Amino acid sequence: IIEEGRLLLFAPMNALVERFVLLDATMGDGALPALSGIRLLDRKDGRLRLLLDRDAGTVRDLATAGITVLAEIPMTLEEIFVALTGKAS
Repeated sequence: IIEEGRLLLFAPMNALVERFVLLDATMGDGALPALSGIRLLDRKDGRLRLLLDRDAGTVRDLATAGITVLAEIPMTLEEIFVALTGKAS
């Protein structure tokens, strides 16, 4: 994955698709704790959309932090690019 001429990630496409997953989750009020491998993509009405980098974090880390994962959603390469860069391809 390249952003503005900078190499962000280099791996075969299937490895990237297996590495990253979108999580639909809930948590109580308050700030999302800093967790390795977790990036907040959206938060609305107690629902969280999180990007999980399985090479750096686990769903168990979220449960320990009081976050309940409702669903793990596979991502396309384009969705991973947008989640990591914040830019549509």
